[in-house]
Amino acid sequence: MIELVQAFDVNGHLIPGFNQSDNSNALVITGPAVIAVPAGATKMKIRSTAAIWFKWAEVNAVVNGTFAADTDWTKGTGWTISSEVASTDASQVGDSDLTQALGVQNENWWVQFVVSAYVAGNVTPVIGTQEGTDRAANGTFAEIITVGAGTDLDIRADVDGDLSVDSVVARKLVDVPSASVVDGSTGDLIDQYSGDIIIPIENATQDLLSVDGTATICVSFYS
Repeated sequence: MIELVQAFDVNGHLIPGFNQSDNSNALVITGPAVIAVPAGATKMKIRSTAAIWFKWAEVNAVVNGTFAADTDWTKGTGWTISSEVASTDASQVGDSDLTQALGVQNENWWVQFVVSAYVAGNVTPVIGTQEGTDRAANGTFAEIITVGAGTDLDIRADVDGDLSVDSVVARKLVDVPSASVVDGSTGDLIDQYSGDIIIPIENATQDLLSVDGTATICVSFYS
């Protein structure tokens, strides 16, 4: 068994490791959360007290999310890219977007980015036409956004936005194939209330699992 398990809540905060099969070190979820899969794991076991949904996060779809060059992004008024950050200086007269086309629609996405050099205003991730949470401080922020219409990823600064962002990540959430789930579950819904659900980890891209619901869960990883 791999002893180290990393999990993050939707705000990007580290949840203490939990790897006990007896629920002695469990995680209480009351909505979306993501669990990072440690390198070398070949399967994971989830024990849940209630039905939860779970999906794999695909690879990062953002190009140049580290802003290594002034390319790949469409910059609205006030935005500049330099020194591996994108910055806005409050010269905008309203909301201003830093935009990249993702071709998204009717999908769920996990989005994370870093805010630095914060002075004032709000910055918000937007997928399609769905806005995420306003951020008004330095830090690493993450959340799950459900997309309706629209096809772009925007990092949106409001009229007062004076800050920098970097390390932008957007990962589409996709169903765990039903054939990959055993011990009584089907599709992407854990529909049993006791016992264990085993999910094979089939390749290195399966490194982040999204879970959603209201339950106490315990996760173990095996090599």
